[in-house]
Amino acid sequence: MLLSSSHDNRVRVWDLETMIGRKQESMSPPPSLSPLPPDVAEVERLQPSSFLDTLRSFVAIKTVSSDPRFHEQCWRGAKFLHSVLESMGIEAKLVQTAEGSNPLILGKIGNDSTKPTVLIYGHYDVQPAAIGDGWDSPPFQLTGRDGYLYGRGVTDDKGPVLAGIFAVKDVIKGNPGGVPPLNFRFIYEGEAENGSKGFCDTLTRHLEWLGSTDVILVSNNYWIGTRRPCLTYGLRGLINMSVEVTGATLDAHSGEHGGAIDEPLVDLICMLSKLVSSGGKVLVPGFYDNVRPLTDEELQLYADIDVNLEHYKSSLGVRRVLTEDVVKLLITRWRTPHLSIHNIETSSHYDTVIPRRATAKISIRTVEDQDPIVVTTAIRDHLIHLFESLGTSSQLDVTIYNVDDWWLGNPHSSYFKAAEKALESVWGVKPMYVREGGTIRATPFLERALQAPAVHIPLGQSTDRAHLENERIRMENLFKGQNVFKNFFLELAQQRAESIHESIQTPVADDDINSVGVENRAMVNDN
Repeated sequence: MLLSSSHDNRVRVWDLETMIGRKQESMSPPPSLSPLPPDVAEVERLQPSSFLDTLRSFVAIKTVSSDPRFHEQCWRGAKFLHSVLESMGIEAKLVQTAEGSNPLILGKIGNDSTKPTVLIYGHYDVQPAAIGDGWDSPPFQLTGRDGYLYGRGVTDDKGPVLAGIFAVKDVIKGNPGGVPPLNFRFIYEGEAENGSKGFCDTLTRHLEWLGSTDVILVSNNYWIGTRRPCLTYGLRGLINMSVEVTGATLDAHSGEHGGAIDEPLVDLICMLSKLVSSGGKVLVPGFYDNVRPLTDEELQLYADIDVNLEHYKSSLGVRRVLTEDVVKLLITRWRTPHLSIHNIETSSHYDTVIPRRATAKISIRTVEDQDPIVVTTAIRDHLIHLFESLGTSSQLDVTIYNVDDWWLGNPHSSYFKAAEKALESVWGVKPMYVREGGTIRATPFLERALQAPAVHIPLGQSTDRAHLENERIRMENLFKGQNVFKNFFLELAQQRAESIHESIQTPVADDDINSVGVENRAMVNDN
């Protein structure tokens, strides 16, 4: 059991055996949640099953990839995770990506072609955090409160990363002779929160070392609520662009020159007002072309989703949403393209100065079957048309600085069904099949590079506050998530064993043998 204090001056006792759903002897007793020094060498003295100890030390390492001041900490975090893999008998290596960036961690264990190969993807870098941001406890000190673990990275993505690793350990340990019933591959990124610099190019150079893969497991997102587990089968893509209007070479005083010159900020606002309507419709001609129509089969998945509309509104602090129809709202959030205007920066922030330059940041969320090139061309052409219609002497510059593709999995595949079975076996309820409006750039890239499908199994709840102050994950979700991964792996191994058994038991007709022989001879002749 685990003791934790809370803000109401009470001490609570948590029965981890009940929460995890397995015998206590399968896991060493959880430690207290006092801070441990984040020394990389510390992993060598940890008990192999000490999940919380490892997570505590991992969270304590400030792997903030977006701040150069934490570059050394990021490397320490990479070496720590590398050591965790090696301590479990996994062959691992650190791979440098772009200059000045954090390394990839690659790992593998098992090389039996008769067994399925699962590649696990995650990231060890985190968003910035400081106690002054509003945290109730030090962000890089794992803290237990009210059944939750608090700390930067506990849900995004250090907790799920370790849950996957310890699930692999459980699977290997539970198999006769300690021989893995599956082959495992690991990719852990250190720049996921900072643009994934060098990720694609570096991984491409090391695909041969990883070998072939049957399925990719990603756990880097969240449930859509707090009670029912989810399986994610779709993500929107992301395009980032800037729209800059430049006028005079100097800022000008509005009292001296207002009304006498073209004002870049006014020009920019005129253009932005014609990109999106007040009802959220994108006004760019052709923007919705090529969007894959919604099928009745997919619509049935939405009907099974539990969403409390009032809770959704209160969680955002809004009085209304653009539709009260829950299914239409989800479709709008998850599988409808959209354009958002995020901010406007000017060359002057004084309230009596006409800025010589104004720049807006815009993002576009794309969905299946939109081509990013077609979409960006349509938006650029529309902006140029709007700008020319103003008749201004200012200059326009449109810059595309990021493009990430959308992703769509197959929720009816055997891999998703294996994940569904694993979730139901642990949580006792069938998971919801959901999509997300956000983007994970690694997923579509990994599918293309490895020629294997991906499955997203989120562990955390919608209230986990990833990227925000007081990031957390419920202990029940974390430990049960470890069991979900374990059961998913075992289900994949069982599927492969049954497939091999069926192929052995199925008699081959003479016609099939003859046709195979003809085909083989044809191949020999062709060669």
